[in-house]
Amino acid sequence: MKTTIPTRQTQNPSRDGLAYHEILADGLFHTAHVFGIAADDRFVERVAALAWVNAARLVQSNFWQAGSIARSLRETLETGRSESEALCRAVGDAITSSTEEPFEAVRTYYADVLQTRSLDSTSAESSDRIRQLIGEAVLAGLHSRGLIASAFQALIAHSENTRNEQRIVSNRLIYWASNDGLPRYHPFMELCVQRYDNNPERDLLCTAIARRLTTILEKGNPWEVEHWCSVGWTDGWIAATFAPDEVIQVINAIPAKSWEFNQRLFIESMVTTFTSDEKVNLPGAFADYVTRYDPYDLADDSVRAANPRLVAWSAYDFSFWMGVVAEIVRPIKGGTQ
Repeated sequence: MKTTIPTRQTQNPSRDGLAYHEILADGLFHTAHVFGIAADDRFVERVAALAWVNAARLVQSNFWQAGSIARSLRETLETGRSESEALCRAVGDAITSSTEEPFEAVRTYYADVLQTRSLDSTSAESSDRIRQLIGEAVLAGLHSRGLIASAFQALIAHSENTRNEQRIVSNRLIYWASNDGLPRYHPFMELCVQRYDNNPERDLLCTAIARRLTTILEKGNPWEVEHWCSVGWTDGWIAATFAPDEVIQVINAIPAKSWEFNQRLFIESMVTTFTSDEKVNLPGAFADYVTRYDPYDLADDSVRAANPRLVAWSAYDFSFWMGVVAEIVRPIKGGTQ
């Protein structure tokens, strides 16, 4: 029996017994769940819009890869090219004739024409139909550049105006394309991997985050800053204490100004939050860091409920490096533990 559609807490959705388009659809569903798209009666139409914008962005980014994914989709979808092109034109007409923004126009089409609100994404009986709809949405979206140029441009233009987490979920197919169009990691891990340009730093911290993810996902609100500050600090201290040579290699691989910044940041943001019993107020220190420097565009309107995964990653990264500084540099007499 095929698995049901993955949820927010699914660590690695099963691929057993699933066709290509079903695996791809599950990747988009899992991303939608993890990035906070509400699992209500509009969930399927929202993921359909997500599929369209991902396909449009991929075909704009690399049409060769788009063609390869389209071939794979046509091999498993129960639809022909003429049907796919007809869907593409119908959605294109819906976008260009609507007074709504493009994403909402796509959602409205799926709700009103394809009756997606009657489908229950938590039901095993509906899962095949839902996966089929999302696979068809991706394939039709890949045709959009050639068939519905004005609607395609509207999708691209609207996606360019999104920020942070919205932009991340709109680019999943671009990231997956070099992996035959299939998801690589848990969606939050994909976010974390993309935040690091330096391979040694990425490998050290993303390996540490991956160790923590399963446990944190089981919490009621896994994206609370406190969770990620706490484990980040602990992991930084452990790495610096028990594998200092590896940590030093990472420090030597990152720009010198980044390491100097981390040391200065400890004094400016961490030391001021020590309590009378020399405990660290990590969430307070992180808030101070964001307010002072905003290095990853997390301040002002970005630090809000709409972007908790991005904030969670930043809290972990901040706390990890503060734990490293505390152990390697020991800025305060007697240490900070």
